[in-house]
Amino acid sequence: MNKMHNEITDGNLLKAMVFLSLPIIFSSFLQGLYNVIDMFWVGKLGAAAVAAVSLSFPPMFLMIMLGMGISVAGTILVSQYKGRKDHEKSDFIASQTVSSVILLSIVLAVLGYALSPGLLGFMSLEESVFTMASDYLSITFTGLPFVFFYFVFQSLLRATGNVTTPLYVVVVSIFLNLVLDPLFIFGYGPVPAMGVAGAAIATVISQAIGAIIGLAILLRGKSGIHLKLSCMTPHIETLVKLTKLGAPSSIELGSISLSFMVMLFLVTPFGTDITAAYGIGTRILSMIIIPAVGLGMATSTLVGQNMGAGKPERAESAAKIGMITGFSVLTLIGILMFVFSVPIAALFIEDQSVVSMAAHFLNATALSFGFIAILEVIIGAFKGSGHTFRSMVITLTVLWLMRFPLAYILAYHTSLSFEGIWWAFPVSTIIGAMIAVAWFFRGTWKHKRLIEEHV
Repeated sequence: MNKMHNEITDGNLLKAMVFLSLPIIFSSFLQGLYNVIDMFWVGKLGAAAVAAVSLSFPPMFLMIMLGMGISVAGTILVSQYKGRKDHEKSDFIASQTVSSVILLSIVLAVLGYALSPGLLGFMSLEESVFTMASDYLSITFTGLPFVFFYFVFQSLLRATGNVTTPLYVVVVSIFLNLVLDPLFIFGYGPVPAMGVAGAAIATVISQAIGAIIGLAILLRGKSGIHLKLSCMTPHIETLVKLTKLGAPSSIELGSISLSFMVMLFLVTPFGTDITAAYGIGTRILSMIIIPAVGLGMATSTLVGQNMGAGKPERAESAAKIGMITGFSVLTLIGILMFVFSVPIAALFIEDQSVVSMAAHFLNATALSFGFIAILEVIIGAFKGSGHTFRSMVITLTVLWLMRFPLAYILAYHTSLSFEGIWWAFPVSTIIGAMIAVAWFFRGTWKHKRLIEEHV
């Protein structure tokens, strides 16, 4: 761990960027398998079961994103204290972050459990779908504290530069989910078949075990963070600081999840085929974004530790390397996606009409992939330096001031029709990246100090 810390603050930045980002990217791909595994086994129960799980995901995702702001704030402060080699303060902030996140997750779990039936009631669902979705949501909201701890454990260790331990825990959790899903969905021996509810139970158990392993690792204190029970009693000044720093991230992350739901209102009037093509295109896009997000997280750690070490110029260099690396890699992926868009889309569905429209979506967005990387890296740099408000402004600008209005205008007021929605993605991404780059190179973000005051 000390060797990696020295690499981050004194060694080769490109090497540190690669070392940090690759495990994060791989871990993110694996975490995406949770939903894939659930959907694979649930799909064997029929269309109603698939619809129930699909409808349950957005409200659950929204609740998780709204609650992750404190976790983001804690990781920023931990990374900066680690950069200053103030391990005592780093452990204190980590302990405060964990206790705050657990308390918040309990509140959100109760709230989600109480509101989910009413939320589903607005959707005019068939009774069978409503029942399964309600059961799935109730169980997953019950396990929300485990989900929150599972994520905050990973975030805190990544802030210290330890990206391999969270990866191992993710692998264990995924393997458990892979085994438990069919067991609880279809039953075996003394275990009864529980259908959709079984999928939720399997996921909660898998993440609970991952959370317990993570708790043991943090309490042991050998992996970069030493969680101390004596430091977990809420400290008002620290809570205020975490809340102020984390609130913009909660708004940012919540707006991302909400934007997925709102865009569907523009897509669905064009019919089932267009909606299916959009679903395929955005699912592929979400997988493409993972390397960009991984680079953004790595940049956040590099910037945070170097800012804490009093090396703002090195922090800036780390962000520039992230931008160049991300733009190069994602542009290459985009070119390949553009060339092979049809066969890639055909992997998801056999209907050639839908394949053609999904391929058009990929062709429209492919050559903007490099700009997605630039956006994610700059957002990571701003977060690492403590400028969570700036990252929030960039995200809200891209999604709500550009993408959604542009999609509406192009789709409903030009001859582009539904393809106007496709083009709204690259246009908003490229303009947003240009705004972010201009803001980044002003350099004012390098002057913020988060850890000079004692908390």
